[in-house]
Amino acid sequence: MKVKLRDGRKVNAIEIQSEYLEMAHAYGATHSSMPRSEMSCTGGNAPYACCVRPMHLRCELDWVIKKWLLEQQISRRGLDWTAPRLRQLDIQYHGTEPGKSLFYVLQDSGQVERLIDDAAIAHFITYPTDDTRAYTRATCLEKYGDAVWAVNWSG
Repeated sequence: MKVKLRDGRKVNAIEIQSEYLEMAHAYGATHSSMPRSEMSCTGGNAPYACCVRPMHLRCELDWVIKKWLLEQQISRRGLDWTAPRLRQLDIQYHGTEPGKSLFYVLQDSGQVERLIDDAAIAHFITYPTDDTRAYTRATCLEKYGDAVWAVNWSG
């Protein structure tokens, strides 16, 4: 399926993702705070691989890693996609504590690729880059935090 862009071009999802990847590489080339090696993914062919053979990205693309993990449990334990155990694994996968998060377990055992080191993660938790939603949220909470009792960031 193709969508029509404002400039009149008709493109598919892979072409759109490829353009985003090109923009990310261009951004990385001009911003020294983000080494190009941290932005590369499957030699620049990730959008194609994601569409045609997504399981080839099992070590580097989050949704593929999680899908692989859940499919392994389905196969090993004879579960189906509605099994409560899969919901529990889904939650455990996204945990943020090393040792408790299934992502970190996979990472520590060398089954997923490490893209950023702990020092950089700690830095960006406190100091998100100023062109992200995390920065906007942090700035709002810093300025208006005392007046906020509930927030919906999904809108």
